[in-house]
Amino acid sequence: MSICATYHQLTASVESLIQGKPKAIATINLYEYFQKLVEWGYVDFKRNFLNDRFCGLISDVHFDDDLNTVKFVFIIDDAEAENQVARNLETNKTRPLKRNKNEGADKRVNVAIQVDSSNPAIAKVALEYERGITIKKLVDTLNYFFSHARKHGGFESYFIGDDPVERYQKAPRTGQPKPLAYKPKLEIKAEVDPSIIKAFEDGKIQHVDFYKQAQNSTNFDATGHFSQDKIKVSMKVDTQIINDTSISFLDKAADVIGTFALFRKGQPDMQGSVFTINFKDENGSPRTAEYDADDEVFRLVKKEYFPEELRQPMSEEDENGESPARANIALCDRMLAKM
Repeated sequence: MSICATYHQLTASVESLIQGKPKAIATINLYEYFQKLVEWGYVDFKRNFLNDRFCGLISDVHFDDDLNTVKFVFIIDDAEAENQVARNLETNKTRPLKRNKNEGADKRVNVAIQVDSSNPAIAKVALEYERGITIKKLVDTLNYFFSHARKHGGFESYFIGDDPVERYQKAPRTGQPKPLAYKPKLEIKAEVDPSIIKAFEDGKIQHVDFYKQAQNSTNFDATGHFSQDKIKVSMKVDTQIINDTSISFLDKAADVIGTFALFRKGQPDMQGSVFTINFKDENGSPRTAEYDADDEVFRLVKKEYFPEELRQPMSEEDENGESPARANIALCDRMLAKM
């Protein structure tokens, strides 16, 4: 079975500590940010969420100063995951692989990051696909680490920039900007990919999906154990969305965005604001994108597949009987080559 990786763009920005106040002027370098996380002890540091059922961690981090790349293992641990089952292939008997009460089950994936040398606040990210692990969880974990370092780790002095307004009035620093603390914010961003708009223009949209609030019914489950939470709605595109008068790419993109905005207004039961768009590109390859109606942002999910031969164990038992995470460098290098 092939190894799948998804590709994303990571951006970092400066945020004010107090809403509405000026933002500090500071230079952000994502490569240096990851180096600082290692230096500050955030490797194998737990980011707990959902009432401590889950935790996110980064482990086995590797840097390449010449290529501005970072390779590591991202882990999501589930304290309430079901025990796996082992099967004896000779007798066909099974047994549960039980964990201790204080143990969770790891899911581990490889991550490769290429920081833009001309603009180090931007990076491309390749994330090995594993059900239950998403780029949003990775970014949430990283943001938590930086927040913890600033608030509780004793590294608040690193997150200091120049005040854009306030200046010193006395010598010897007359006229120089005063220091201003900030918080970094990492997020996934992407411009509208031309292939998405082209698919709408050429009628290559297969279906568009979203979730709506379910209307709970006492007849839904006769046992009384289950109730409807949400319903997935899958739609076809029956008419041409892009106007004949729209010539430029920006005009065509505005037509698509405007159509989603009008549709959402008529869907009060819609849960969240995200549409999933399934389409075929100019080569006939299936693609998947997301559109967030709140942010008016398209996110194209690029996928690449790699041969099974690149797969290796995510860990090996050490002399202490533990199984520390181990990055698959060969796979990370191949993922980087596809960027």
